[in-house]
Formats: sequence, C-alpha cells, structure tokens
Amino acid sequence: ENSCSECKEKKPNCLTCSREENKCLNCSEGFYPNGKNCDSCESIHCTKCSQTEKKCTECETGYYLEGGECIKCSVTMTGCSICSKGTECETCESGYFLKSGKCYPCSDVSHGGIKECKFCTNEPKCTTCNLNYYPEDDGRCEPCSYQNCTACDSTSGECSSCTKGYYLSEV
Repeated sequence: ENSCSECKEKKPNCLTCSREENKCLNCSEGFYPNGKNCDSCESIHCTKCSQTEKKCTECETGYYLEGGECIKCSVTMTGCSICSKGTECETCESGYFLKSGKCYPCSDVSHGGIKECKFCTNEPKCTTCNLNYYPEDDGRCEPCSYQNCTACDSTSGECSSCTKGYYLSEV
C-alpha cells in the first residue's frame, strides 16, 4: 500500500524530494544530494558545497578546488600541506622547505637544501640533522666531533653515547 510522506520525515536534511523517484533533489546548507540521502559537505572535504549536486564551492585547509572537487595538496605536490591551487604551495609539511611555490626535502641540496638535514625552516636553516650530525648556528649540519663519542644529539650536538671504556661527563 502506497502512502505520501513529507520529505523531511524519511530523509534528514532533504528539502525537496523527487515526485517520481525515491531521491532527494535539494538539501539543507552544508549537505548535497546523494541518491535518497543528503550527505555532509565535510565527507568530500568541502567547507561549502552545492545544495543540489555533489559539487564543492570551498575546500578544507590542505585541499584545493578543481572542477567542483576538493583535492588534497600533497597528492599533486609532495610535502605540501596548504596550497592555493594545484601547482602553488603555501606551507610545507615537516621535513620540507618552501621555494618558489614548491616543497623540497630539507636535505635536497640540488634545490638549496642542507646536506644531512632532517627538519628545517623555509630559509632553509636546519633545526634537526641526521644521526651523528648537529645544526651549526648558520643552519648547516656538522658531524659530531667529540673525541671518543659514538653518537651526538641531532639538535644540540652534545655527545649522547661514548665508545667502550668511556662515560658521559658534564664539562
């Protein structure tokens, strides 16, 4: 037995239903039609979307808008966390530095990075170096040079481990 139901009763956030099919045509703000339901814009990384179709108009941070879709910055640009378009990065992920709208690994010497650098600023200036290296004041990574030291702290350069027969002592 068929009956008529108000659109909102059966489908939360649905403002207009199709008379012929069991599907939603227009949703509340912050939702888009997906068959008989209304899905949240957030489910497709939008901060704003069309109320009548699956189409974004604004994206979450870390995504850019292209053809009505929100695409994650790091998908098209390695190391990028915030971008304005698919080819222009604004902020890089940790372990990368920004140069001319692109992100490069801190240790990428060919693009101005620092040899043996793990984490850096955008200058780039190294803040944490690879094992057995430490950052100098000028941002370069220098090898640990303490006598009888087998490992040093990668941020301070202080000896953290000694060769057999030696112990750590405060100077």
